[in-house]
Amino acid sequence: MGDVVLTRPNKNTNDRVPIMTKVYRSLERAIKVSRRASVQNPTNNNKESKEYLSYKLKKRNSFLKKFTRQSSNTDDREEKAKKKEKLLREKFDNEPTDYLYDSGPAGVIANLPATEMEILHFIIGHAILRKDIRDELFCQVCKQLTNNKKADSCKKGWVLLSLISGCVVPSGRLFRYIRCFLRDAPKEYHDYSKYTRKIISRTAANGMRYHPPNWLEYQTSLARQYIVLPITFADGRLESIEGDSATTSAELCNRLANKIGLKDFFGFSIFIRVYDKISSLGSGMDHVMDAISECEQVVFGRGQKTEDAPWKIFFRKEMFSPWHDPSYDLIATELIFVQIMKGIRLEEYKVRSEEELARYAAIHYFIDNGCELDEAKLSKSLSKYLSENCLKWGRTQEGWTQAITSSFHEVCQEGKDTGQFKQEIVTEAPKKWVLQFAGLFEAFRIGGPKLTKNDVIVAVAANGFYILDEPYKIKAVLYYYNIVEVFASRAGKVRGQSFTLITIKGDEWTFISPNSQTITKLISTFLDGLRRRSKYAVGLQDFILETKQSKFSFSQGDVIQLVDEDSQREHWSVGINEKTKVKGCFPFDSVYVIPSLERPPDEFLNTFVNMKQDTLSRPKKRGAVVLSTGTIGRHNTHGLDTVA
Repeated sequence: MGDVVLTRPNKNTNDRVPIMTKVYRSLERAIKVSRRASVQNPTNNNKESKEYLSYKLKKRNSFLKKFTRQSSNTDDREEKAKKKEKLLREKFDNEPTDYLYDSGPAGVIANLPATEMEILHFIIGHAILRKDIRDELFCQVCKQLTNNKKADSCKKGWVLLSLISGCVVPSGRLFRYIRCFLRDAPKEYHDYSKYTRKIISRTAANGMRYHPPNWLEYQTSLARQYIVLPITFADGRLESIEGDSATTSAELCNRLANKIGLKDFFGFSIFIRVYDKISSLGSGMDHVMDAISECEQVVFGRGQKTEDAPWKIFFRKEMFSPWHDPSYDLIATELIFVQIMKGIRLEEYKVRSEEELARYAAIHYFIDNGCELDEAKLSKSLSKYLSENCLKWGRTQEGWTQAITSSFHEVCQEGKDTGQFKQEIVTEAPKKWVLQFAGLFEAFRIGGPKLTKNDVIVAVAANGFYILDEPYKIKAVLYYYNIVEVFASRAGKVRGQSFTLITIKGDEWTFISPNSQTITKLISTFLDGLRRRSKYAVGLQDFILETKQSKFSFSQGDVIQLVDEDSQREHWSVGINEKTKVKGCFPFDSVYVIPSLERPPDEFLNTFVNMKQDTLSRPKKRGAVVLSTGTIGRHNTHGLDTVA
């Protein structure tokens, strides 16, 4: 970039290591470097090599602070520290550093950057990994652009500045000066400064990146244009959405939903695929450009050009809310139905029997062609409804035609239209394919009941929280009616972010995960929404309410069916005691609302009967059970289920 003369890559070498991998190696203080230094300087011992690395790869200020902390306030110790620092400086400054850039396998950087993209990755990659050099990088680029008479050099400098701004931002102290520099740019570079101002503001709002710019970003920065992203839907439709370096998966989902008129877009996520690797970006704050950069690194690792990276972005359903209603948004239901049918054909969603598979094929044929069955047409189009393995290893073509024909007649006799069948399949999907329609996250167990393996995958599904040893290998399940509370803790120095689940029986499951905040928000949303919609509660203590007209009571552990009535008093609820079949009013804090849309099993409900009054595992009440207005009602709570 700028005035740097680009070197031609050696055609005889087959370097397939991405530049970011080299940058990581250069900052990891690898043991290979120490060995290399020992080989070139056999007189130096291992201790001297380690001192050399710690000195060269750390800031001098940090080095000085290290000795300052070790020394006391006495003059003797300060003098010793100064002498030691002087000796180390003289020793290390005279050390040769050429081996750091050797082409051998033990070098910190295998090869010098040879192309513009490699130079960009090298510069911005260090800025991403090292917070202490970001301000210096911004200042150096701004300095090179000031009073620079070379037009070509200025243009490349502005492109570099825009790409840096799309990945990192300067410190708060320097940020306002950078904005002033962009605002007061020369007229001939007004387009560059305007483009960079937008990019740096977006990066400041959406957070920094974790990967350097990709080839697509570089080309759009040269033209100072928005990035056009092609998005593929489950039905094969292709939509183009404008984005930039700071575009997140949440923004992309919102724009897609607005473009196609999607009302219920909770659980729809962005997926990206390159070769046989598929990754979910979710619908949060993950940067789309980071995912594309990862795909380009995979392509580069295979010895191919990054501009030819065959990545593809999809918009599809990833998870369901426990109260999903397919009749609310028919556009969303259509997309989900097509995704399920396509997934069954590709064996992404497994079925339990050939008869069930024949029924799905019959429903699919009915939706496409109506009640008129043409067996010859069905026989020719079996590949549209069945997988290759079924046609090759399962029944014969005639056998599948007969099975689908038999199921087709049963489907026609049910008297449902195409919309009802679609809603039926979409409703059954989160129950039949629980883990396939769940958010999967990596986690590490640090508390709770023991598992055979602490390094696990956790899944947030429509009916509960799953702990998996391997993909789809269930080790433990916590259904939502078993969970009392979930909360996340801040990241500490010893461990990262963590979240904790507390169950009815008092078990506390604690996991470390970089997605702790997302997992906590999802589970809290589901618990809050289920309690709002629940029809079942259980008595936390004995309660009696006598009036002149009636008497209503329940004991600890009695199941109460909640009744929605507009005439309810504030902080009171109306329900029917399942044991006595009597309907009455009761203060809301005297019961525990079960976060479930269906009646939980008796085994779970019996735990409340034997629960002691002073046990810590008991669900905490929100206030005292008194016949006054000092309690908190569940209808006054607020959560995130409005978004869901």
